[in-house]
Amino acid sequence: MGRRLESIATHKPLPSWLAAPMRALEEKGLEVILHGQAAHEWLAAGEISSCRRSALIVHGSLRKALSVLQEDREGEVVSVDKRTLLWTPTEGPRREGVPASIRVQTARERVPPTPWFSERNFKGLERDLATREVTMDALGIRSTGEILDPFGGVQDFFAGRLCSVVPVRRAFQENGLWALKLAQFIGERGLPVPAEVTRFGQQHAGRLMDVPVSRWKKPLDRLILSPHVDEGLEFLYQTGALQIISPEVVAMVDFHTSCPIHHKDLWDHTKQVVAKAEPNLAVRWAALMHDIGKIATRTVTGERKVHFFRHEELGGMLFRGVAARLELAPSFAEQVDYIIRNHSRVNLYDSTWTDSAVRRMLKEVGDYLPYLLMFSKADFTTKRKSKADELRRQLAELEERIARIQAEDAKQPALPKGLGKILMATFEIPPGRELGDLMNWLREAVEEGSVEAQVNGEIYIQYIRQHPDRLQAAGGQLPA
Repeated sequence: MGRRLESIATHKPLPSWLAAPMRALEEKGLEVILHGQAAHEWLAAGEISSCRRSALIVHGSLRKALSVLQEDREGEVVSVDKRTLLWTPTEGPRREGVPASIRVQTARERVPPTPWFSERNFKGLERDLATREVTMDALGIRSTGEILDPFGGVQDFFAGRLCSVVPVRRAFQENGLWALKLAQFIGERGLPVPAEVTRFGQQHAGRLMDVPVSRWKKPLDRLILSPHVDEGLEFLYQTGALQIISPEVVAMVDFHTSCPIHHKDLWDHTKQVVAKAEPNLAVRWAALMHDIGKIATRTVTGERKVHFFRHEELGGMLFRGVAARLELAPSFAEQVDYIIRNHSRVNLYDSTWTDSAVRRMLKEVGDYLPYLLMFSKADFTTKRKSKADELRRQLAELEERIARIQAEDAKQPALPKGLGKILMATFEIPPGRELGDLMNWLREAVEEGSVEAQVNGEIYIQYIRQHPDRLQAAGGQLPA
């Protein structure tokens, strides 16, 4: 795809709450465009519903822009840093009833140190747009509605094509991170890529090794948190980049075809689980890696059943190697490792569990409970509706029981600590079920308001004296 020197189309003017401050900036000699999601919304529907992932890009002094916007009565500057200020328009879109803010930032001056950029002398806002990587992001709208589109992004936006600003062959040749970046864009937008892009990606997958591993994590994390993460992961696999990032994950592809007994397609299952999981980074990393231990643990019994005994433990061990290779933060790696090793813990639940069993699980998993619940809600991909409904029912039931038990345990105990020993000594009650029944009767009396909670033991002794039948049932005797 070649660079288009300048392509400015005319669209209808921007809304007045945005156009007015942009014109004020222009009157002070600052060139400014609307960029990002808000620009896309205006192109597609002629209205702006959100300022999220949007910006006013200014070519010129941020200090001058700050001065202009501080004088604007239709908005308020809420924060400022070196390159960006945050401005909240009074009449702009709202989020939960609160006016949304939009970033105002200076145009990028630096361009990537690659041959393609060095061969060109980009200036001003065009220089900024040239660094935006995909054409549909390399466009902006002026206050008048004119579209600054030097790379054909409008056409690609309406066609739903992910095309690079840099010609595709050179993008892969000169940017070793491009396959990962493109996978990130695919994950975020769910758009297909032309076959030639995948082909060039396959030819240059090894160039990922030209980039320090520390730079892989940002696009990887963004991909993993994206709404179309399954499509981005498949692109990484198709290009061969995933083989470099994690051969442990690639080993799952078509693994099911090597078994004489049918079992689930681990790669397909993994992509579905990652996509279904709530966008929590630790949970989604665990979802990506949770079945890598199955490759070495598969066994087939004499009854022709497939098992993967202790694959959770091996998966955690293998992930530790992945985490070290990808230079993941140790504390984060520890979180993911725990989820992988214990990802089946919540799935063991059924309705026959006693409250004691639920409490035991809560004690064992501790602060990891929310992560394991999030994982379990995603870790079933059965197409059988009845089975899926039953799994959802059990998880909902478990959450209800956990909430009830935690609420009960958070209450102050009805009876003071050590009361049982006092009653045994006072009334000569032997230890056993009868004493437990007496204590439960006292708790019920507290709940009914017949006796106060957490008072001196003598109060409970006097209350029991008034109910000799209860004392007799407990095997106790009134003291002489």
